[in-house]
Amino acid sequence: MAIFGLKQDEVVGKNVADLSVNNDLIRTLITSETIEKVLPIKIFADDRESYFEKEVVDITITPTGKEKEFANGNVIILRNVTFFKELDFAKTNFIATVSHELKTHISSIKFSLQLLEKEVAGAIIKEQNQLLDSIKEDS
Repeated sequence: MAIFGLKQDEVVGKNVADLSVNNDLIRTLITSETIEKVLPIKIFADDRESYFEKEVVDITITPTGKEKEFANGNVIILRNVTFFKELDFAKTNFIATVSHELKTHISSIKFSLQLLEKEVAGAIIKEQNQLLDSIKEDS
């Protein structure tokens, strides 16, 4: 119950719709919007942000002697995906950093090639031109 900010006696035996009036997290969990099935739910508890995937499992019963099932409620399962969210953030940050570092050096190489092609530093012989073409293709 700590995740909801409620004590056990405030929840047990209560209707979830009544609890959701004053609790944003419970209201979010019982809402059945399609976007919630795709995006993790962010919950701030224990002085930390955590991310959870929500799954709703329908509970049905078949009374004795009957053939037809009846819906009896739902159970909401929250899977903690915080670790995976943190890994994804680290991966994205790593790729952005590496990409930036590579682009900086490659841009410098291309600029130097342009100066050499314009023969600012002097005339270029045929063999040097072939090397410059090769460097240009690789960069």
